This record gives sequence, structure tokens and C-alpha cells, in this order.
Amino acid sequence: MNLPLIVKEGGQKREIFLGILLRETSGSLILIEREDQVFIAKDRTDFSYQNGWENLFQDIDENLYLLEERNKITLTKVIFFAYSFLIDEKRNTIREPYLNKIKTIVKEFKFTVLGYVECSEALALSIEKKDNLPFTGILLEIDKTQLGVFAFQGGKVLEKRRVSRTENLVEDFILATEAIREKKLLLPSRILIYNSDHLDKESEKILNYHWPDGYFVDLPQIVLVNQEELINNLVDAFSEEMMTQEKGKKEEAKNSKKNERFGFVVEPGLDSDLKEDTALVKVPFLLAKKFLSPPSFDFQWLVDRNWSRFFVFRKKILIVIFLLSFLSSFVFANEYFLRSSTLTLYLPSRSIQKTLEDKLPYQVLTASAEFSETLSTTGKKEIGEKARGTIKIHNFDDREITLGKGTTVEAKGIKFLTEDDIKVASATLVPDGSAKLPGKKEVSLIALQIGEEGNLPRGTRFKISGIPETICFGVNERDLSGGLKKQLRIVSPTDLRKAEERILKKAKDHQFSLNLKKTEKLINDLSEYQITKKNSSKEVGEEAESLTLTATVTVNFYSFDGENLREVLKEKISREVDKNFIIPKETIEIKVNNPKKIDSQIQASIAVNARAIPNLDQRQIVRSLRGKNLKKADLILKEEFKVGNYHLDQKNALPIVGNYLPFFEKNLKIEIKYL
Repeated sequence: MNLPLIVKEGGQKREIFLGILLRETSGSLILIEREDQVFIAKDRTDFSYQNGWENLFQDIDENLYLLEERNKITLTKVIFFAYSFLIDEKRNTIREPYLNKIKTIVKEFKFTVLGYVECSEALALSIEKKDNLPFTGILLEIDKTQLGVFAFQGGKVLEKRRVSRTENLVEDFILATEAIREKKLLLPSRILIYNSDHLDKESEKILNYHWPDGYFVDLPQIVLVNQEELINNLVDAFSEEMMTQEKGKKEEAKNSKKNERFGFVVEPGLDSDLKEDTALVKVPFLLAKKFLSPPSFDFQWLVDRNWSRFFVFRKKILIVIFLLSFLSSFVFANEYFLRSSTLTLYLPSRSIQKTLEDKLPYQVLTASAEFSETLSTTGKKEIGEKARGTIKIHNFDDREITLGKGTTVEAKGIKFLTEDDIKVASATLVPDGSAKLPGKKEVSLIALQIGEEGNLPRGTRFKISGIPETICFGVNERDLSGGLKKQLRIVSPTDLRKAEERILKKAKDHQFSLNLKKTEKLINDLSEYQITKKNSSKEVGEEAESLTLTATVTVNFYSFDGENLREVLKEKISREVDKNFIIPKETIEIKVNNPKKIDSQIQASIAVNARAIPNLDQRQIVRSLRGKNLKKADLILKEEFKVGNYHLDQKNALPIVGNYLPFFEKNLKIEIKYL
């Protein structure tokens, strides 16, 4: 559809329009005045819906009366500015049932409707005009429950998507741009966000999110569009349309496609006299300037006034006066006592890394603590009894044999010792000389080793050490018995040493309570650990299944003054930095390597990691910014102080006043972070 050409009435010096901006839960009524070829937002009333869209007519009626009364005019020509939730993306028309509500408003107020425009298109057009380049970037339209994402590339629409808003803005953004990512396209890095009570917090979520490589063309750059800037862009777009029609470019507008150009559209059914489509033409942007001169007084407004609305409103006048007085006091008290703003500046920095050989004065701190360690014993010890018995010695020699006490005899590999001195008689012949009878003598034996192995059965033959068995041997006529052996676990020296080692390890992992100053730093490599007292539950060699060692560990810690060292290092490395940069002491990181004690100092290799940042006077920044509106503050930061990226966090900021930085210096805090 088309937007008809609006011309000045005969003899009229100014032309007045009403702009109605509709969001999900709030709206704005904008008084647009044309003086010659300049369109400005002369006045504005913002309001919240009292009962959603059900009572939208009453909300507009009450606030329209305020706007008309304040400016002593009657508004009849209206242009609608629509957020994306009003638009049917497939049909590109206003969605039901919002269209019926708008028709009711037009009918009840007897408006002459001029059409509607999407806020995202108006904003994109305004940016094109400022940059004098086709717009490439992403617009984020944040409403109560909706998030609109509009991606442009070279003035063309890459993607228009609206998703339900959740607590996680980044996930909503990823969902809305998945169609672009599926085409394996990089997202533009310029992002403009508009309409949210906490635009700075929303931008921080996107800026601080760790985006994977290949997601954006470059690091995302966030631009916050506040309410006043958005309104000015909408009025600017409206001015574009008016000027285009007056220059007679209707044929060019007819041939343009709606999906490829920014423009106003009249919804079918809003005004039956509107029949032609008209596209926007780009013209220079005019910033709205409010109340530059008082309006000329005209009594005709008294005749045109709908007095029924006045009588409904008059009961509220006293309440309004009281509320205004109360609010002014409240605003001052809030601004002075409660409000605070933190401006975080993200400054470019240079990394400085050096290694210096130097000596450090040190001091020794001593601490001690008691530790206990229990472990299983590993020592072994065998105990038992030796086998005993008697054997009878058989001597076949012609001579008597003498065996001293302790003579070794052996049978089946087991050695025994005789317990007595004995003499064994020589052998004799039987009377007929047919056989030789040995001399015999019994002697007691004891096994050389403990154990059951010495329990030999009777009839076992024993060899006597140093005498051939053919001459002399022994035989036990009864079993040898009494041999017994068992193994015990005892405390070994290794067990005690291992317990001490474990206690020292515990001490090294223990956090000792030291009376360190804030600036003092420990040199852990030089710490000396020593066991000064110990008490063992068992002695070495004592039978035990486990050992518990309790010991006191005394530690000597070596420390140095980190603050003094930073001052010294800062002076040394500052000589290598440009005069426009400084090295903040808090950015200097120190690591002491290979420390060695030499007399009263420590010789060490000191690794220094620091950052150099632009030399900015924070107090001067506060003085320059206090009381400035956010747009002006943005210009001061970028042009005067060369700060590209920053983040503003405001607490207890009231509406409208929140568009300005605190008026009191004490309420504005500057923090610096380094990139």
C-alpha cells in the first residue's frame, strides 16, 4: 500500500503529526512538528499498558489528553511505529488481533492514518545515512518476552527472526541466528541493541561470551541505542518519507520491492483512501531538539478541544502536583545518597616480559606443627624351638673313638650338635671270628636350627662330621621331636624411615599459619623442613602389625617484600615504555626462579610479566562525564579520551534520570580492565 503525500494547509506555518510507538507492554506518543523541511520530535509521553492491550484505547486517550493539553493542540494525523512482535513475518502485515485494536483506535479518535513502519527498518536506514554506506550489522530488538534479530549485509536483509526471550540472552541470540550459521556465513561484528531497561548488562553478556572462532567476522562491537535515540531515528525515517514524496519520486517507490527496501506501509483496512506504496529515500539525519521556542498562541484550540476529557482529568490535577513535588525530592535524595554508577573502561595494553638477575633481601619466619602417620610394619622375625633326642653311635673301628661336645652330625640335610662328651668303644669279633661287633654309645642331640625339619623319625641314620660312615655312624632308636618355627612381623628401620618421610610430605602440603604482611611473598623453594621431636608407638625390632609415629615438624620459611620489588622493577621496565603509556603496579606479576641464599640476600632469576596501558587521568574522566547524558558521554570517551570499549553498570538509577550519568562525582566510579 502507499503513504499519501502530506502537504501544508493554506496559510499554516507548521504541520503537526502524532507518532504512536507500540511495544509489548508499553508505548510512546510522539508529537512530531514540521517547520519547513525539518521534522523534530517536539514532545513525548511514555506510558505502560494498565491491562495489556485490552485497555490500550483508554491508555492512549489519557496520555493523548496530557500531550495535547501541554501543547494546546489537537492531533489528527497519525503514523504508527511498530516493534517486530506486531508483524506477521510470512505475510509481512500487522498480525491479528493487533490490527483490530489499531483500527479501533483510528476509528474512535477519528485519526487520519498515514501508515506504519517497522522500527528495525527505520534504525537501519538511519545508520546507512550517517555512515553513507549500506548498512552491515545486526539489530537486537529486546522487548518484554520477545527478542528480534535482524541481520543486514550491504544493505540487504540476511535474516529476520523473532524468538521467545529467556534469561539467557546469548542462547536466544544463537537460536535466532542459526539459519545464517547453517549457510556457513560469518555474522557481522557490529551489533546494535535497543529498548531494554538494562542495555549495558545485555551488551556485557554478548561481549563477555566466549564465542568460537569463525562465528563473527571480528570481535563483536556493541552499540547501545537508548530510547531517545530510537525515537529520533523513527522521526528521521518519517521525515525521509515526506521529503521523498514531495520531490515527486513516486515512480521509483512503486518499482521498489518491500522486502528489499526500507519503507512505510499502510495496512489494508486502516484507511481506504491509501492506494499506492511509497518507499523511503535516504536524506541527512536531523537530531530532534525539544522546546527551542514556545508555540504561537492560537485560540482555535479552545474551539476544537474535547472538553469531556478535561473534566475526567481535572480530579487528578492536585494529585499530580503533589506527586511532582514528592518525586522531585525523591529524585534528589536518590541521586545523592543511593545512586551509584561504575564505568569499566576496556583499554588496549602492551604485554611486557623480561627476566632480570637480581638480589633480594629476605627474612626468615619459623613455624611448627605436629603430624601423625600410621603404617603397616614390614619387618620379619622367626622364632621357635630346636628338635632334640638321642642317637646311638656305632663304632666299627678297631680303636676307641672320642666325640667331644658340639660334634656335628647330619641326617637328611639337617645338622645337629652333640650335647655331651662321649667315648665309643672299639669294635670286637665274635668268638668264631665270623663277624665284627661295633662299639656302641648313646649321646643326646640338639638341632642346629629351629623348626619342624629337625623332627626325624626313629631309624634315621646320621653321619658324623669328619669320620667315614663305614667306620662310624649314628642311628636314633626313638623319634627326634620338639622342633617348632613361626614368623613374626616386627618394626624395621625402613618402616620408621618411611613414616618420617610421609610426615615431612604432610608438612610440605600443610598451610602453616604465618604472620605475613600483605606485601610479603614466600620463596617456597628455599623452605627448610626438619623433624624436631618424634614419638613412636613401637621400637625397631619390636613385634607389631602397625606403627604410629607422631612428630613435630619445624619449618623455616624465607620471604621478601613484593611491594618494594614491584616498585624497583616498575622503575626499571618503565624506561622501555612510550611516555604516553604507564605500567600500573598492580599489573606487574613476579616469579622468582632458581633462588640461592648468599649471605643476607637471595640471588635469583626474576621473571617479570607486566602490561602497559594508556596514561589516563581517572579524576579528569569523572569530572568530564558527570551529569552528561549517555550519548554525550560516549562521544567524550571516544573522542577526548580515545576509549573504544566500555561498560556502564548503574545501580538505583531512576527512569529518565538513568539516561544521564550521576551528577555527583562521588557516585561515579572508574574501573580499568586491560585487553
